[in-house]
Amino acid sequence: MIRDTLLEISNSYLLAKTQPFAGHPLGGFLRSQGPEQIRSYVTDPSFIVYGSSGSSGRWTHVPWIGIFDPEVTTGAQTGCYLVYLFSTDMERIYLSMSQGTTEVSNEFDQTKAALAELDRRAALMRDRVPEYKGRLTLKAIDLAATTYFPRGYAAGLAFGFGYDANDIPSEDDLRKDLIEGLRLYRLLVSRGGASPLHEKDFEDEHEDDGSSIERRRYTRHRHIERNSALPKKAKAFHGYRCQACCFDFESAYGELGRHYIEAHHLTP
Repeated sequence: MIRDTLLEISNSYLLAKTQPFAGHPLGGFLRSQGPEQIRSYVTDPSFIVYGSSGSSGRWTHVPWIGIFDPEVTTGAQTGCYLVYLFSTDMERIYLSMSQGTTEVSNEFDQTKAALAELDRRAALMRDRVPEYKGRLTLKAIDLAATTYFPRGYAAGLAFGFGYDANDIPSEDDLRKDLIEGLRLYRLLVSRGGASPLHEKDFEDEHEDDGSSIERRRYTRHRHIERNSALPKKAKAFHGYRCQACCFDFESAYGELGRHYIEAHHLTP
């Protein structure tokens, strides 16, 4: 259950942080059992659900469980995703439509400019799904921390729900919130997510069609096309022999053709 998962983390995390990180059961819960409970309400089987309690042998200030559409991201470093965030004092929990802070921090070196860029992208995300104004109206969060990444999480928030950890809503309400969050996530992805559309790219290939729908489709297509992880996974799964004519580049060209083949989308 969602409620049990949120309670387990918020009630146990502060004590766990005083104990060794390696092998701690709460760390295992955040990586495994907790995400499995959330996953049971995520109807799209392609979505990835996992959580984090820290890394490199240290507890994180802000534990989280995220839901990722692999079409835009497979982790919390890039793209946009839906995530449960816990404040450092474990007083508040947020279901947040967020974005990767690592990508932006690498470009702007964890400066005020990085936070401003995250804020700008969050505003773009809100503009792309004005439907959020119906229920997910939260646009600011307090994670009770002053370090860069918690501040980045706050700046990158587009919209969401906030919960008092001492008065968490009922399971039915939490489920409704998650379903609504997932609906808006799908809408946001279909409309371009947090990525700006490069007008010149679009105009070069679509000189006669400047509709917003076509722009959204083009943005989505280009993101998938440029996602190098997808063809790598396809090749690892299917191998390097052509599925249409059985041609094998290595057999024909030797070492030069080893592990060479083009990957194409079944659905353009």
